[in-house]
Amino acid sequence: LEWAAINNRLSTFSRLLEEPHIDVVQPDSYGVTLLHRLAAQGLALFISVLLASENGGLRLLIRRDCCGLTPLHFAAGRGMKEALTVLISHGANPSAIDHHGNMPLHLAAVTGSLCVFSTLVYSGASINAETRFGWTAADQASVTNHVAAVAKLVSLGS
Repeated sequence: LEWAAINNRLSTFSRLLEEPHIDVVQPDSYGVTLLHRLAAQGLALFISVLLASENGGLRLLIRRDCCGLTPLHFAAGRGMKEALTVLISHGANPSAIDHHGNMPLHLAAVTGSLCVFSTLVYSGASINAETRFGWTAADQASVTNHVAAVAKLVSLGS
């Protein structure tokens, strides 16, 4: 399935989703599912097809890896705006927190992924939410020297 998505083979991907012996919900040893990998690679069309399928479906949206990261965390941290938008439109929680208290907005801030800030905030992520270590997204962007990200987060918070 992932090969079909990476190689932009939508018809192959769709056919494989219909195979009853292929378990698209089964994670790898780190808890990472196919949806996590598609989100990290920004493959929005394939995410839509997977979430609409009976074999995959919406139950994948809430799956977490061994660190508590959802597919939305993966998309946000990599700045995959289209994938992030598709995930949110299917019901992904922009306020989901990982084991360290990071929301997708925090991961986007660490990587300086400005393109997803507005979508996350307008979808319900709190701009002032703190991790379990007391850091806001702006704090994390500052520490990682993403000056433009800090400015964008400050403007969204005012």
